[in-house]
Amino acid sequence: MNSRSFQHSGRRPGRPRAGEADDVRGKLKESAHRCFGVYGYEGASVARIANGAGVAPTALYHHFGTKESLWEETFLDSLNSAYSRIEELMLSRPTLIDALDYFLPQPSHVAVPTDGSREFLIRCAADMRAFPELAKYRHHRSNAQLRVFRGLTDIGYRSGEIHPSRDPESVTELLRTIVMGVLWERYTHPDQASERIATINSILPEFLEVLAQPERATAVRRRRRAG
Repeated sequence: MNSRSFQHSGRRPGRPRAGEADDVRGKLKESAHRCFGVYGYEGASVARIANGAGVAPTALYHHFGTKESLWEETFLDSLNSAYSRIEELMLSRPTLIDALDYFLPQPSHVAVPTDGSREFLIRCAADMRAFPELAKYRHHRSNAQLRVFRGLTDIGYRSGEIHPSRDPESVTELLRTIVMGVLWERYTHPDQASERIATINSILPEFLEVLAQPERATAVRRRRRAG
């Protein structure tokens, strides 16, 4: 009998190579991003996600353990990627009004990302309210938003668009409410978004003047009390 020499591969028979394993994980996460974004946490079944990745459902359990673990990893990757882009593009602007233009563009050039990240993250926000097991991840989204809008507030103080006497936490929350409200309108009422963004743009300069000049806000309050 002829003897043959085989080089040991360093892996057990039946186990995928490291590169193959990474490829499967990547395909599962891509499919999860699509499925969770379209169908939500409940509608995106293990079978549906695995089918979208072209693998067996057992592969999902092998690589991620549970559907929740896959949701968590996909959510955090998308969250970090989206908010890193936002910080890079928005917080490099010299003024608050320039930074807001990133979020509140003129209706003629409303930018809609093609990768579905915005829709996916908005769907995740709804799922975190609907499913108790996902509620524990809400602080990741809140912290990412807080970091961005505190950065916006800092721009406003540095540029002089926000008066030093203004409470930074109140201004941060006000900016967060306005911007996230616009994003929600774009997602839930896309046919009306352009008109509503145009309305916000029309009052934005006056809104910033009030932030820069506290005496204007005081005068408005006095008129309301008198009226």
